[in-house]
Amino acid sequence: MYVDLGKFIPVDIYLCNLQIGIEYGLKQLASSFTNFIKH
Repeated sequence: MYVDLGKFIPVDIYLCNLQIGIEYGLKQLASSFTNFIKH
């Protein structure tokens, strides 16, 4: 079965960016949460 990689590469990039965005968001959330606890 032949699969066109061109259709899947943008999806991979999107998922990678999504994962990076989620990790960045969690780090921001954690840092603001620790700042909230310190104050």
